Amino acid sequence: MTARATDPGTPVPIVVRRAVRALGLERAALKDEVERYGQDPQPGCPYLVENLAWRVAPRHTQRAHRRRLWQDVMLYARIVTVNVMDHLWAAQRLLDVTDELPLYAHMTVGRVVCEAAAKAAHLLDPTIDYETRLLRGAVVLLDDVDSRVKAAKALPGSLPVTPDALTEAERSSQALRNRIASAGITEVPGAHGRPAWLQFSDRNGRVPLKLQLISLVETSFPHRPNLYRHTSGVVHSAPWMLADAVTSTRMVPHLQLSPDILGIGATALTCLDAAGVLSGAYASYYGHDASAATTARQLRTRAMDVCMNEWFARQQLAAGR
Repeated sequence: MTARATDPGTPVPIVVRRAVRALGLERAALKDEVERYGQDPQPGCPYLVENLAWRVAPRHTQRAHRRRLWQDVMLYARIVTVNVMDHLWAAQRLLDVTDELPLYAHMTVGRVVCEAAAKAAHLLDPTIDYETRLLRGAVVLLDDVDSRVKAAKALPGSLPVTPDALTEAERSSQALRNRIASAGITEVPGAHGRPAWLQFSDRNGRVPLKLQLISLVETSFPHRPNLYRHTSGVVHSAPWMLADAVTSTRMVPHLQLSPDILGIGATALTCLDAAGVLSGAYASYYGHDASAATTARQLRTRAMDVCMNEWFARQQLAAGR
């Protein structure tokens, strides 16, 4: 459901217009930054170091498999980055209207942006070593192939494509597991005897076999508390969250709802934050100075903040508060 942005003939609130502009500028800036950083790795950066790290694997037979696994992780990070940009575009288009505004959909799109940025930054984290990056990558890649197998098994047996889809999914899953094992990565059981960790057979470091997405998002956006839980309320159609848009009382037979203008601004701000998280990870991983990009992003964020505060003050004044 949507609701009118304003009374007919009146302009869209300035907060929304600023959000549209900020999202457009942010998407263009992020696209430029990740392409520029990725296409020009600087000497000594983690990317160039890791591009050759497979050569020093303790066993000759592990080298090709570690190299291929690292390439898979890099490809995964790039695809997730594209997903961030695609949803930044979607958020901008969703708000770029003249007569109607979304009640909830912008929060769902913003959640995807934040999740994807957090995952890509997790994989490109410049503070971890090569082996830890391979372990983190193996975790998300295993989750991906497991999901693919489950989806294929859920297809109706009557569909002509079902047998081939399941065969291909299972083949991809087994190929990945073989590659991970051949690279020297083993599963470590947890307290209940089930696989709970991944680690290299010749090293002590390990990572959880399951990525805790909620914790990852909260760690990536520490200054946006409860970001994930609030958007989860919309994604799962929880009444406690959906009811915030209701402006009518139970005595009114027609349900009336109104978009949360400040909530729309907040979504734009979280998208800017997510782009910053992703851009910063790319800059560090490929050895670039991100100070100019960071300053420009801070100015966009500050302009959005000021606009929201001024709009709220005017609303309070108009209401006589």
